[in-house]
Amino acid sequence: MNRPLGIGTFIVFAALLVKTLQLSWYGKPAVLPPSTIDIGNAIFTTFVFPFEVISLVLLAALIGAIFIAKKEAGS
Repeated sequence: MNRPLGIGTFIVFAALLVKTLQLSWYGKPAVLPPSTIDIGNAIFTTFVFPFEVISLVLLAALIGAIFIAKKEAGS
C-alpha cells in the first residue's frame, strides 16, 4: 500500500523539481530589483523616522515580553 503511494509522490515531486529548474517558464523582470545599497540609502535617508519608530515599538514589545515571562515564571 505504501510503495505505490511513495512512488507516486516521488514522481510528482520530481516533475515539480524539473519544472522549477527549467528557466523558460518565467521571464526576466523588466526592471531589476533594487540592490542592498539602494535599500540602505532609502532606509537612512527617506524613511529615517518610520525606521526609528518601528525600532522603538519593537524594543517596547521585547521589554514587555520579558516582563510578562518573568512575572509568570515567578508565580
